Amino acid sequence: MKFRLLGTIEAWKDDSALPLGGAKPRTLLAALLLAGGQPLSVSRIIDALWPEEPPATAHALVHSYVATLRKVLGRDGHKDVLRTRSRGYVIDPESIWLDLTEFERLIALGRTAIADGRAERGARLLREALDLWRGVPLDNACAGFAEPERVRLNELRLTVLAERYEAELATGAESSVAGELAKLTAEHPLRERFIGLLMTAHYRLGRQAEALEVYQHYRRRLLEHHGLEPAIGLRDLHEAVLRSDEDLLAPSRAERPGLPSFPPRPAQLPPDVPHFTGRAVELARVVGAVERPGRARPALVVLSGQRGVGKTALAVHACHRVAETFPDGQVHIDLRAETPQEAIMRVLRAFGAGPVPRSADEAAALYRSCLRDRRVLVLVDNVSCESQLRALLPAAPGCAVVVTTCAHLPGSPDPVVHLGRLSAEDASALLKNLIGTREDADPGVLEELAALCDHHPLAVLAAAARLSSRPHWTVTRLVTRLRDPGTRLTELSAADPRVRTGTETAYRALGERDARVLGALAIADAPSYLPWMVAVLGEMSEEEAEDRLDRLVDAQLLECDGTAYRMRELVRLAVAEQVVSVFAG
Repeated sequence: MKFRLLGTIEAWKDDSALPLGGAKPRTLLAALLLAGGQPLSVSRIIDALWPEEPPATAHALVHSYVATLRKVLGRDGHKDVLRTRSRGYVIDPESIWLDLTEFERLIALGRTAIADGRAERGARLLREALDLWRGVPLDNACAGFAEPERVRLNELRLTVLAERYEAELATGAESSVAGELAKLTAEHPLRERFIGLLMTAHYRLGRQAEALEVYQHYRRRLLEHHGLEPAIGLRDLHEAVLRSDEDLLAPSRAERPGLPSFPPRPAQLPPDVPHFTGRAVELARVVGAVERPGRARPALVVLSGQRGVGKTALAVHACHRVAETFPDGQVHIDLRAETPQEAIMRVLRAFGAGPVPRSADEAAALYRSCLRDRRVLVLVDNVSCESQLRALLPAAPGCAVVVTTCAHLPGSPDPVVHLGRLSAEDASALLKNLIGTREDADPGVLEELAALCDHHPLAVLAAAARLSSRPHWTVTRLVTRLRDPGTRLTELSAADPRVRTGTETAYRALGERDARVLGALAIADAPSYLPWMVAVLGEMSEEEAEDRLDRLVDAQLLECDGTAYRMRELVRLAVAEQVVSVFAG
């Protein structure tokens, strides 16, 4: 059985289109196909079909749509296409043909052929992939569900189009692609890659003036709308056209090593967060710091906060918002998984810089040189000290660096965006987005559940996961279980151990006396603490007590409003557990 999503949503048996009904059952089918073999719960299906306000009969309607699809798809022995799983419904991707899967398969084959120097075969495979498109993807699906996926698919299609035309230019086919490239640049006037390809095609056809006019028109538009100059690769191409560089006339890149061409453009950002909620002020600060034009030095913004508070989610979301401002690439570095030197080596390889030196100092110098005159966005996750960050900072003013850290970086410049817990409203909204429509999920119950999670994003996600893994539970049942402080951490950690282990790790990293102070505060369980209280409790001077409290704030284990210090309930419970375990041992 064949399914098509790259246009209207269709299902075919042999040469016959199957009757799928209206937008709702077609959207349900598309959601199952896009899930890639992962079961979809009824609540997630309801969110896809009614993203704003589902009807009271939503559950019954979903079961009705599933029954209708199952009947249609089960014709002529195809009864197992749509299956029921314990967590919902699923379509096994191995048992069907899907145009999107075939599209991605042909792209991979085409890219491999091009990398192996077989440009003609690569161009043919990419053309076959693009021929699978029949119009707007998911054209007859519900708008709220389809739009995010359409954005992703359309972006992929434009990337593949550029790769196809690059391959065809490498075979000397500029006369057949110049017109198509002119149409593409008119439809997408700010896509630098199409501009460069059209300039190359014009120049090879003896139209040097037209190639220069394409560049000047693009440059004027870019300056007018964004206050930016074209990227280094396009500027080099413009200079080559100006000096009538004969290397530009050679159709094969292998035969023209001196050609100023577009360097590789890494696009390494993790996928955007599907349920990103709130943080409007913090998001605006990050985006504003990174997007500001006319900088004299690279932009740097540091996101600081406790483990699991959502620093990476905000950083990734912000980076996706500004990615188009950095046409030379976006790089992601996770210092929990690699050292700065390993990261630099990997980034250099991603930009095609080689041979990469083995010396750390030489590699760092080449890294800065590689990013010079480029506009690259660098996302650095999990920085633990200032020296790590310093090693990864580019010198180019067109670059920007977004950093996440749990540590206090005393030498980092402004802005430092500190992330605390979510507001009560945002935490409740996140819960609603995550768990979908449930009969007992009224605002009051969600507010209490969010409060029991300390309005902490990681704990909120864990609570939603707990409900997802127990579909027979009501929200009220989980709230009742979380009301008991003795089992709250266990309940939340069952879905995500980091709810407990994040605090445990930070606690164990403390010095002996700081850990003793924090343990005493956790056992005391007061609403807030003042330095003189800690001085009495720990038999120390008030100045020493204040220093220790500030170190605990830096470790993200206490919060301070300027006068009083407070410990969040989930932190207190985790620290108290550690203290009790020490005495029990």
